[in-house]
Amino acid sequence: MNIKIAGILAAAIAFAGCSDDDAEGINFPSSSQKPSDSLKDDVYFHELAYNHMLLGVLYYDAHLKKELNDDVRVYYGLYNKEDYTKGACTAPFADVCGMYNQMSDKFTRYFDPTFADRIMKMLNESDELIGLGIDVDIVKSEEDSYLVIKEVYPNGPSDGRLDVNDIIVKVNEDIPRSIEGFEKLTTFDTPTVVNLTILRDGEEKVVSIKTGSFLSASVHLKYRDSIPVIKIDQFVPESSHEAGTYGEFFDILNKVVKSGAKSAVIDLRGNPGGGTNHCTNISSELLDKGDTIITFIETEVDSVKRMGQYEYVQRFDTLTYTATSDGIGRELYYVFLADEGSASCAELMLSAVAINKKTPIIGQTTYGKGIGQYYVPTYANGIAGITGIHGFDKDGVSYHTYGIEPDYKISDPEEQLEKAVELAKEAKETRTKGYGTVSTGNFDKKAAVIPTTQRDMMLDAGLYKIKRLKK
Repeated sequence: MNIKIAGILAAAIAFAGCSDDDAEGINFPSSSQKPSDSLKDDVYFHELAYNHMLLGVLYYDAHLKKELNDDVRVYYGLYNKEDYTKGACTAPFADVCGMYNQMSDKFTRYFDPTFADRIMKMLNESDELIGLGIDVDIVKSEEDSYLVIKEVYPNGPSDGRLDVNDIIVKVNEDIPRSIEGFEKLTTFDTPTVVNLTILRDGEEKVVSIKTGSFLSASVHLKYRDSIPVIKIDQFVPESSHEAGTYGEFFDILNKVVKSGAKSAVIDLRGNPGGGTNHCTNISSELLDKGDTIITFIETEVDSVKRMGQYEYVQRFDTLTYTATSDGIGRELYYVFLADEGSASCAELMLSAVAINKKTPIIGQTTYGKGIGQYYVPTYANGIAGITGIHGFDKDGVSYHTYGIEPDYKISDPEEQLEKAVELAKEAKETRTKGYGTVSTGNFDKKAAVIPTTQRDMMLDAGLYKIKRLKK
């Protein structure tokens, strides 16, 4: 009998016998105490118990590798206050972090209520910026140098007011001489009106724009020797486009196709991944109808009846993503750029397109993250990040721990781009390499303990599915 994940929370609350309001005024038990009836109203113990249950039904290795003890009391009183490296905890939730730290998978970790909002924001949104919502570049000649607008963020303060290739003449009464100087002249703590003098089609005009906050773009288009280069920073549901990264990419790819381009470079360097729907949908736009994108083996929640009562158990399901229609960019020739920072959803896209279209890859061996996480709001409103997804390509092979090998291994970023553009112009090269044969080291035992820096947290964004629960 299948059950919805939302039903688990209702059962947990019934077991706990208390509401969120009960959290106030509850004393955290000392390490000498053991779980008993006296803990039935203890929100901290029930947060531990609820996370123990989530690990039991969602964590991939909980039973396959017997990493999780069936008895939650084993984890009660750990108080491992020095080791929160697989998540982020304040002292009251030390036992929960301690339990997660016993799991070998470094991406299975817990963030207590103090950090939950920050984590969900990181998963769902691109960076929030304050300014005009444009990027500029400097153009130098023998006689002079000037700044030109290279990107206008959709839905930003300058959207519809400024255009790509507008030349910046003055900011208020100042003449910016560098990108850094322009940023200083247009960066303010509060919304401020900026008068920009621009040169467009040979005519000067003054445009008054009020700075403000906006979500950054996650996809960028530039041209190198007439070849379109599409850079994807990450895959997020919310960005400068109302449809997130997929919406941005679709619009840009559609523009490239309509321009008559025959080839393009897709830059996934430093891309840590993101939402599954975005990287699979983007991949499908480059493929033919029926092409296999990825197959997931996922943990799911089921229930069995034992001794007259139902209890939750883990089961596995297989889900294959295929292109349901011909992609708008399927006829273009592609070259990919990737490096050690290309992880998870970025690797999914690399694998899917490369294996179907024999697309060459330039750069460095990728991170090797062929697993994904569920992010589940918990009983006390923390966040459980639990690895419950393993990905396999159309041939049933995984790049996990080994990464994806480039056809041309080049370390210098500028040389990587030059080679990619060269191949895109020739449009003849086909992929000859495969997945790595040596561990990248990112999933070795010594790598299981990692610091909770923002960069490391961002890697959690790879290949995730959010299970939203309702109380």
